[in-house]
Amino acid sequence: MTEPWVQTLSGGAFWPLDPRLEDVDVQDIAASLSGMGRYNNHCRPFYSVAQHAEHVSTLSEAKAKLDRLDREAQLLAGFCGLHHDDPEACGLPDVVSPIKDEFRIGDLTFREAEEKILGVIGQALGFPVPFPDVIGVIVHHFDRVAAATEKRDLMAPEPMPWRDLPPPDARIIQPLPPTEAEELYLRRHLTLAAQLGQIRRESEAA
Repeated sequence: MTEPWVQTLSGGAFWPLDPRLEDVDVQDIAASLSGMGRYNNHCRPFYSVAQHAEHVSTLSEAKAKLDRLDREAQLLAGFCGLHHDDPEACGLPDVVSPIKDEFRIGDLTFREAEEKILGVIGQALGFPVPFPDVIGVIVHHFDRVAAATEKRDLMAPEPMPWRDLPPPDARIIQPLPPTEAEELYLRRHLTLAAQLGQIRRESEAA
């Protein structure tokens, strides 16, 4: 039986259960995430996963800087924050966290399949998976801060209490159309990748 695969925007293929380094294309990821709505499109108005990822990235880098982590760790926090939802562009839908360990895809739980894809994306783009401990804590926290901000700015009044969330970001979210969100995501990726690459080259030369 052939493993399931998805066709990508560029005309390639991606195998969610057997992800391969050579199939990772950040432009495909950006295009896909920019057309996906957060919370299965239950925001008012449309708000993309790509813009959410850029928000988490910016907050995570700022927190790492505030905590006086070294510059490479600051950039890595931003990079991991930007890419934390990338598996959603690779054949796995957005599934709420409480049931990720209940769903199974083949021999894996949904969470394990997600981590497997993210690990391959990390190898291809240059970030470690699992995220380093301190960075993982930062990204997880600001993913939830972003959720609280989206709840405040973009969603209808809740019919019942949400899971416990931290206070929202002071910045009001201004949703972007997909083409602009795609550009925002790609620009953020390229900026962080270039700066990380420079620091790593300097470290190797030292």
